[in-house]
Amino acid sequence: MNKSLSCLFCLLSVVITLSGSFLFAGGYTHSTLPGALAHPVDSTAVLISKILLLSASLLALVAWVGALVRLAQLRRWGWFVCLLVFSGIAMPLYIFLGPTTYPPMPMTTPPYTGFGD
Repeated sequence: MNKSLSCLFCLLSVVITLSGSFLFAGGYTHSTLPGALAHPVDSTAVLISKILLLSASLLALVAWVGALVRLAQLRRWGWFVCLLVFSGIAMPLYIFLGPTTYPPMPMTTPPYTGFGD
């Protein structure tokens, strides 16, 4: 997956997570009953927010796996391990600072075989 597509999926995930969180909080506004646990006033809003939060987590997962695959293709193992272990911190760093091309290969010369001896 291209780095730009991972960036798009990750940013969409953040936007959907924020909107789902606000909708979830709005569904529980002024919902406590005396002596009872909190219950949603607007259960439709809570259901929609849960669907939004699930879709945001799936988008984030697709972006993360795509970034891991791309880093493995590029053979950037340091970035790969950091993204695998510290995904929450390393994903934004990969999006804005990560590698996009293959590392430069060292220039080698063909072996010397003599002058046709």
